[in-house]
Amino acid sequence: MKYEYLKRNFAETFRLVFIFCFVIVLCVMVFSGCSGDTAGNTSPQVTYSEDAIQIESYLEYVKLGQYKGIKIEKAISPSELDIHDAYLEMMSACEFDGVSDRAVEDGDAVSVNFTAYIGDEAVDGVEGTDVCLIIGSDSFVEEFENACVGVMPGEEFDINITFDEDYTGNEALAGNEVTFRTEINYIYPPLSDETAYVASQGTFQTADELRDYIVQALKEDMDEEWESEKQNLLLNEVYANSEIISYPDGLIENYISELEAAAEYNKVTNWEYIGVSEDEYDTYVQELAKQGTALELILHAIAESENITITQDEYDAACEKYADYGYDSREDFERFYGSDFIIETLLSEEVVDFLEENAMIVEVNE
Repeated sequence: MKYEYLKRNFAETFRLVFIFCFVIVLCVMVFSGCSGDTAGNTSPQVTYSEDAIQIESYLEYVKLGQYKGIKIEKAISPSELDIHDAYLEMMSACEFDGVSDRAVEDGDAVSVNFTAYIGDEAVDGVEGTDVCLIIGSDSFVEEFENACVGVMPGEEFDINITFDEDYTGNEALAGNEVTFRTEINYIYPPLSDETAYVASQGTFQTADELRDYIVQALKEDMDEEWESEKQNLLLNEVYANSEIISYPDGLIENYISELEAAAEYNKVTNWEYIGVSEDEYDTYVQELAKQGTALELILHAIAESENITITQDEYDAACEKYADYGYDSREDFERFYGSDFIIETLLSEEVVDFLEENAMIVEVNE
């Protein structure tokens, strides 16, 4: 979200989704040819941990919990909030008359301007003009949204909020008493035949037609997103159900080395690569590496428990297939990534496929 500094502070809650996405993206990166380079370049090569650390049995390090028959829910229809958000986005791109003859109520979508001040000084970058906000959506901090209720459009008012010391939405706000000088421009009109015509720029004549169009478009987006979402949900459950007995010596350090090699390859700093500040990096990368390594151990333990392996034919087929993505030959592809890394990546994909095949998917309406 653009106005991240006004979002609720969840104090670094459960960041495993990022880790799981990283692992899957790393697998995809290997076989996508996104580098466009061949083995003859001087870019750093990501070397897989097991090249240096031999692990005879992953089950010595992992106590597996349930990983077969995991129940996950698949939303098959969008929520009312999603539909409303899509309508508001369409309206924001058009010219229309907003509601201005009544006060703001809980649940209204409003256009709001604001600037944050600490004392008499404006906080750099903490401002917004014509920002669409749904009151009660928790997209901004609760105190801000609550203060908008009962205000008439066109009225200027101050919102005073004291931010906690550990607030992470914006470091400049943390621990400070902040005044948001605010104005409600107008209230968005509810979906009607008239606004459906405006929002669709004349394509639809009725609210029902526009609503059906939005629902269908959102369903298509949900179907496209489901494949990666399904993997994250499964890996999340598998991770939560498993217990790491201990970590092999050096494996976490190797994981960090892989991250830093990938950062160098992408020509960004280590902290930019994983999305934190330089001051946060040392602490965060240790936790990230620990959790990422745990997931690697769990996936390999499942492969060992289920006797999932990569055959020579599967390996050969993968090399032939993916060498076409930016490499001069199969040999260049293998030299660039190394056979161990290719095998380990293919194995991880096989385990994820196994988890999907053995999952229980329940379709629900949001």
